[in-house]
Amino acid sequence: MNRWPWYRDFLTDLKRSGLVAHTLENYRHGCQVFDTFLEQRGIERIQEVDRETLAQYLTYLRDLRSRRSRPYALGTIRFFVTWAKRFFTHLQEHGRMLTDPTVGLALRPMGRQLPRAVLSAAEMEKLLAAPDVKTLWGLRDRAMLEVLYGTGLRFAELVHLGTTDVDLEEKVLWVRRGKGGRDRVLPLGRWALYWLKKYVEASEDLRRRQGTERVFLSARGQCLANWVLNERLRAYARQAGIGKPVTLHAIRHTYATVLLKGGADVREIQKLLGHSSLSSTQIYTHLDLEDLRQVQRRCHPREKRHRQRD
Repeated sequence: MNRWPWYRDFLTDLKRSGLVAHTLENYRHGCQVFDTFLEQRGIERIQEVDRETLAQYLTYLRDLRSRRSRPYALGTIRFFVTWAKRFFTHLQEHGRMLTDPTVGLALRPMGRQLPRAVLSAAEMEKLLAAPDVKTLWGLRDRAMLEVLYGTGLRFAELVHLGTTDVDLEEKVLWVRRGKGGRDRVLPLGRWALYWLKKYVEASEDLRRRQGTERVFLSARGQCLANWVLNERLRAYARQAGIGKPVTLHAIRHTYATVLLKGGADVREIQKLLGHSSLSSTQIYTHLDLEDLRQVQRRCHPREKRHRQRD
């Protein structure tokens, strides 16, 4: 049975609700993952899905591997669970299922995962210096890294920036319809401003030829892909001698962490990151606690003696 007309109706409703293109693509991927799960289990009709099927789906997600053969992060698994809840709510509201099998479903708590990599200030300086700014693409990458480290933008917010969203005179940029459809305005620090201005001027001909106002472009004048940028970041990290798993999102985590260590209030960081809930920002207080715990273990005499006995 072809289940895709149902998925397409679901995606159409999401688009009408105002979700941005990047988020819609994530929901489309959620449809593909769930459909593969159903196909592997020989389930032809979505109406056959019940709570037991969804419990199997959770196990399936935890065993699933990304295209790089790595287990999915908890945040990704959490998104797929959210996808299921939203999809089946949609089906019930449109009369395609009598009941919603996700209602009352006891999900095993997955907790909030700490960021896998947060760079030190010294590591970040090495990473920023890695791109060859004598080339347009190295200049682009340096500008992107400076903007990411200077504003904490999400990947989708970065690649969808238009020239009209950046005011180099007022030293601000606008995030239009960020996560959750929320807008926000962010200050540009002097280094982000300096490198962004150099790149915008150098890439003006490319944008004119491609007929686009998008700031950051591929060599073909197209929107940059997440995996491409992460590959380039990993190459820069190796070049800089950084042994941590550096990703675009790791720079966002690094931005928030250095602000917290520098004395910023958690609510201020919440506004800068565009978090709807303070609980999303409070993860960084745990990161700071881990740093303090390391100091205690390294410096406290009783802790040092305990470590020597081990």
